[in-house]
Amino acid sequence: MQRQVRVRNVLRVRAGRLRRVVSGFDHGVRLVVHRRVVVACTLRQLHERVPDAENAVATCASAKCGIACNPGFADCNMIPSDGCEPTTPYFVDADGDKHGAKGSAKAGEACTVPPGFSINADDCKDTDPTVFPGQTQYFDAPYATATGSSFDYNCNGLEEVQLGTLIGNCGAICTRGYIKADAASTLCGSTTFAGGCRGGQCTNIDTRPPVRCR
Repeated sequence: MQRQVRVRNVLRVRAGRLRRVVSGFDHGVRLVVHRRVVVACTLRQLHERVPDAENAVATCASAKCGIACNPGFADCNMIPSDGCEPTTPYFVDADGDKHGAKGSAKAGEACTVPPGFSINADDCKDTDPTVFPGQTQYFDAPYATATGSSFDYNCNGLEEVQLGTLIGNCGAICTRGYIKADAASTLCGSTTFAGGCRGGQCTNIDTRPPVRCR
């Protein structure tokens, strides 16, 4: 008996992609048309592999139906019937602090970020694991940069003195505390402590543990 084939409302093309294949006889064969290629697929394959998928187009190769994900998407949950999920861009994380170098190029994108990479590209020193955005610790020594050194351990563009540090001043207003070692220095890392001042000059200067900053 010659196989009866009924094709009704097989295709609906929208925005250049296959949107729906409507079922017919369970024992029949359907033709999937995609980009001017006609391939025979069984009904079971069509029902299981060619849904009204999001972010994907239907494909057929060697009589096997499936989906091809659009750029930036992948079948992350391994369920073709619900389409493709967004992939995550990732960047090289050279120091393992979960932050890639600031301004670095994307290394790739995938469903899961592989080891040695990060979803962030905002690290101002990607060769030092103590330097990264969100760092909450304070440090008593700077790290090296391309132009010198820095205490900006949390990459916010500032050098923040640890809260509670006693900061001195010798001038019209006179207070005791840490002062800069010289005019060219920063307060961060300073070990110079003024016990008082007289006539606008610091007095009773001694050495204390370095000022900690981030």
